[in-house]
Amino acid sequence: MTGYSLTPVPDSGDRWFPRSGAPTQARLLLFCLPHAGGGGTSFARWRDALPGFVGVQPVQLPGRESRLREPARIEPWEVARALLRRADRPYAIYGHSMGGVLAQEVVRRIAALGGPPPLCLCVGASRPPHLAPNVFERWADLADDALVSEVAALGGLPTTALGHPRLRARFVEVVRADVRWLATYRLAGQQPSAALTVPVVAFAGSRDRLAGAQVMRRWSELANAGFRLHVIDGGHFFHAENLPAFARVLARELGAALS
Repeated sequence: MTGYSLTPVPDSGDRWFPRSGAPTQARLLLFCLPHAGGGGTSFARWRDALPGFVGVQPVQLPGRESRLREPARIEPWEVARALLRRADRPYAIYGHSMGGVLAQEVVRRIAALGGPPPLCLCVGASRPPHLAPNVFERWADLADDALVSEVAALGGLPTTALGHPRLRARFVEVVRADVRWLATYRLAGQQPSAALTVPVVAFAGSRDRLAGAQVMRRWSELANAGFRLHVIDGGHFFHAENLPAFARVLARELGAALS
């Protein structure tokens, strides 16, 4: 999967942000939360693709890459506190697929902690948390081969990983933990949650069968401070397939949020 690695990534000392600090000239931090099974390296190319005023901050969740030896788990309170410790300037949050659901929950936890809110919440290829039916409830109990097939169909698993027993086993373990969190979270939130009090910017892949434009438009039901939707040519991982086009739109949105 894009951003999934069996080999540990060198740790800079902060387990949540192993890729060092933001450039001093960055006027805005962009915290990036990955898809199910993904790690911080899925955003590695963004630093070169986005303009210098954006300090890309990939968030490393437990159980992957530099945190490979930890159990895979999702804990929004921990993520919220980690972001607040890092946020020494205006910031935004981007979450892709599972990361989008996690990101909106982190925004809520930041508000509960009394922290400064993000300038905007950006979500890509992410089914809104109040949307039914819950497709992840079915995914959570799939056999290993079936789960791998579902992820591979979205373009989220490199063919080289399929033949690597250790990588495949670890991949399944992490993805299953992430999907079970999604299933549990969605079951607890069948009704629309309290509206988000920050602007929401949604991105959809034009050929995404899981979270296309029609699905992503439903984020507007949770957006109380403005909503915009952009459709990018590509599938579920449009941000990897078509990074230049995506980065242009994202940079424009982040620049507007700063102004």
